[in-house]
Amino acid sequence: MKTATRYCLLFLTLLHTSISWAQTDDEVKIREVIHTYFQAFSEAKPENLHNVFLPNMDMIGNVRGKPWKFEGSKLAEGLKSREPEKLKTKIYFIDITRDSAIAKVYNVNIETGIAYTDYLFFLEVEGKWKIAHKGYTRFNEKVSK
Repeated sequence: MKTATRYCLLFLTLLHTSISWAQTDDEVKIREVIHTYFQAFSEAKPENLHNVFLPNMDMIGNVRGKPWKFEGSKLAEGLKSREPEKLKTKIYFIDITRDSAIAKVYNVNIETGIAYTDYLFFLEVEGKWKIAHKGYTRFNEKVSK
C-alpha cells in the first residue's frame, strides 16, 4: 500500500473515531478503586482491599516463571503482616464497556525495585466498581529514588 493511501486511511479512521480526553464518571470511580487498592499497600491497610474486591475475587500471575493463583482474601490476610511500601504507580489505560472494565496498571516498590504490571478486571455491582479478577506479572526494575 502506498504511503499516501495509508495516510488517507489513517485520517479517515481518526475522523470517524470519537476521541475524548475528558474522563467519564465511571472512569473516575475506577481510578478511585485503583488508588484505594494501591493505598492498601502504601499504608499496610488490608481493610482497603475488602472495599475494592468482589467477595470471590481471584488472582493469577507469573512469579519467577511459574503461574501463581490465589484468592483476594489471602492477599488481604498476608497484608496484615507487611510493612507499608513506597510505590510508584501508573495507570496505562482503562477500557469500559457497560458494566465491565479492564485497566492496565504498572507499579514498582521504590525501595526494593520489585515491579508488577497488573491487569485488573472490574465489574459494576450495585452501582459500585469492584475488582473481580487480577492478572499480573512480577519483575525487577531499577528505580532512581
